[in-house]
Amino acid sequence: LPHSASGAAAALYLGLVTTALTNFLQTVGQKKVPAEQAAIIYSMDPVWGAGFAYLLLGETIGPQGGVGCALLLLATSINMLAKDDGG
Repeated sequence: LPHSASGAAAALYLGLVTTALTNFLQTVGQKKVPAEQAAIIYSMDPVWGAGFAYLLLGETIGPQGGVGCALLLLATSINMLAKDDGG
């Protein structure tokens, strides 16, 4: 348990905003998006996480992370192009 008011506020924020609110918004969004598109969006989660960590926290992506991001982007692009071609 947090030992200070700021620690308690941080724990409350993490529980309510980053967990409960995002799960609620995900559920609402999934009702409006086809399952295939939702799966593609969620498979990109590591790429979004790495991108925001770079932009907001100044973290760097190592060679393995870069290859992983590139593979996810390539797979997503192929999937989207295949859908456009009627495949």
